[in-house]
Amino acid sequence: IQGNRQDYRIGLGAVDENFLGRNIRLSISAGLRSTGNDWNFRIQLPRQLLYRNMTLDFGTRIGTRKYSRIEDREQVYMTAFDLFEVFGGIGNPWHRDYQYSFSPDLGWKFFKHTSDRSHLDSTELALPHPEDYTYQGLVLSISESIGTVNKKRHRKDGYRASIGTGFGIGLDSESPYFQTVGLGLEYHKTFNRILQFSSRFNTAYTTSDIPSLQHYKGASDIRGYRTGEIYGKSYYSVYLGLHMTYFSFDWLALEHAVYVNWGNGADKYFDLYRTKQLASVGTSFRFMIPMVPFIYAQFSFTYSGPGSNWFDFQF
Repeated sequence: IQGNRQDYRIGLGAVDENFLGRNIRLSISAGLRSTGNDWNFRIQLPRQLLYRNMTLDFGTRIGTRKYSRIEDREQVYMTAFDLFEVFGGIGNPWHRDYQYSFSPDLGWKFFKHTSDRSHLDSTELALPHPEDYTYQGLVLSISESIGTVNKKRHRKDGYRASIGTGFGIGLDSESPYFQTVGLGLEYHKTFNRILQFSSRFNTAYTTSDIPSLQHYKGASDIRGYRTGEIYGKSYYSVYLGLHMTYFSFDWLALEHAVYVNWGNGADKYFDLYRTKQLASVGTSFRFMIPMVPFIYAQFSFTYSGPGSNWFDFQF
C-alpha cells in the first residue's frame, strides 16, 4: 500500500525466491492504482544456473492506464489506454562482483497500447485527449552500470551510475519508430550507526509523440506531487536526504529522514532546466522489523506549495 487518497497504489502478490529449490525467482502480483490496474508475472533465472554469470528473466503485464497532464494542480489533458506487454532480458554476462568489467544488460519488450476512453469519467472526458489509436511495437534495449551500493539492513553505502538506451520499432504503419535514453546516479554515505546521507539523480528522454509512451511522474520521483504533475517527453528528478536511525534492534528499528526534492518535465529536453522548477521539502518516519525486511511502515509529510499532496503512507 502506498500513497494517499489522490494518488495511490495497492499491490497483492506472491514471490518464491527459491522456486524448485534452484534459486529461481518467481513472482505473481496484481496492482490497483489511481492510474489503472494490472496483472504481472515474472520469472528470473540466477547466475548459478547459467553461463558466465549471466541472468535471464521473462515476464508479462496486462492492464489499463489513465494518465493526466497536470498544471497548477489542475488536470489539463487525459490519455487512457489498455496495455499488454511481454518482456525479457539477459543480465550481466561476464559480470564480476565488486570489480568492474564491461557487462551490459540486453532487453526486449513486445507491447501493445490501445486507447480506451471508457476508463475516463465524465469530468475527464470533457478534457482534451488523443484521437483513438493502437500502437504495436518491439523495444530493444541495452544498459550498463558501474559501482556498487552495499546494504547492511536498511542502511546503504556506496555509489551506482547507470545509462541505457532503447530502440522502439513499430510493427505496423500506424506505429512509428522511436528512441529512448535514460541516466541514473545515486550516492550513499553511512557515517556511523546513526547518520546516513543519500542522493539520487534520474533523467530520461523519448522521441515518441505517442501520449502513452511519454513520461508521467509524481510522488515516486518528487514527493508532494501527483502523477502527471511532471510530464512530457523528458523529465529529471533530484533527491537529497539525511537519514537518522535512532535505534535498530533485530525486531524493531526507527529511521527518520529529512529531505528535499526537485525536478521538472518538458517536451523539449533543455526546457527542463529553463522553465519553472518543481520542488518540495519534507520529513519521513520509517518503522521496520530488520529480521523481516519486507514488513515496514513509512509516513511522509511533504510541502510543495498550496494544494500539495502533502501526506504519503507506505506499508
